[in-house]
Amino acid sequence: MKGRNLWKNSFIVVGCILLNILGRYLSDVFSLPLRLDFIGTFVAAYYGNAFTTILCASLGSLFFWPWNPPAPGYAV
Repeated sequence: MKGRNLWKNSFIVVGCILLNILGRYLSDVFSLPLRLDFIGTFVAAYYGNAFTTILCASLGSLFFWPWNPPAPGYAV
């Protein structure tokens, strides 16, 4: 069962990071005053556990580093 749980958590983290990227892209394209790059983190918190949520938020912040220089500070 642990192997299956690892695959589930890995899928949640990767899927939620992609959802964060999509939200950030859509908010930039439509010039929305609201950043939508937190939706994937909410989904990770709902379907996963605390570890998947932290991993999703941290890796997502590191991914946005080139476009948003203070982002690595949020990853800590």
